[in-house]
Amino acid sequence: MATPTQRSAFAAALIVSIGLGGQINTLSAQENPAPPHRKGILFEDRFERSELGMQYEVVNPDPNRFAMTGNKLLLVASKPVKNFVLLNKILPGDFVATVQVTMQVAAGNFTSLYYYIDENNFLSTGITAADNCHAVPWGNIDCSWSNRRQPYFSKVVGGETNNIAMRIPSLASRSLDGYAEKEEPWYFQLRREGIKYTAQISVDGVRWTDLGTHVVIPKHGRLGIKAGSRGGVENAAEFGELVVQE
Repeated sequence: MATPTQRSAFAAALIVSIGLGGQINTLSAQENPAPPHRKGILFEDRFERSELGMQYEVVNPDPNRFAMTGNKLLLVASKPVKNFVLLNKILPGDFVATVQVTMQVAAGNFTSLYYYIDENNFLSTGITAADNCHAVPWGNIDCSWSNRRQPYFSKVVGGETNNIAMRIPSLASRSLDGYAEKEEPWYFQLRREGIKYTAQISVDGVRWTDLGTHVVIPKHGRLGIKAGSRGGVENAAEFGELVVQE
């Protein structure tokens, strides 16, 4: 018989996949051990400096909502989104990108890891909190799963959106009911194998939950990080590290 820990570690989660035609499919997700270590660091940044530097591009810069302090990259959520940080380095091969961020995800807030080709073609994965019937980061209106924090994995190709939104009550020991009352750490991971991209999320960097897989053909995209608000409180997202491995 499985122990309570084992049952918790492999608890089934409900995922809703919203296709281009609006169809909804339920998928099964499981909490997994940490992904296997991959040899070779392609890129690593722990933001231990006072300037971001030439290795990044900042789209829609706003110095009043951007800072590097205390070994953190701080992006203040806003509407419209400011300070979309893109890595200039293009990764032509397979990779595993992991970002650690701390944020109080209140109503309307979201923070994400991106694989960005252009404004009409990209992947994003992260955490969002939407109020009743408010727009979620990928542009749809969702009233069925509100007043809580929700992990997601979204693909936009040619301006058309395909989403995977995970609907579960908790991740590890963290309840996702309601909005965050304090800052919380999050770990987002994006793994590329050929033309397939798989996203995972964790609250501790040890126990990971699959968010699904999307297919994207172009390989000239760049990794990016973002924090935004849909009219709610302009909370700050503090990014502690971005690591890209083979």
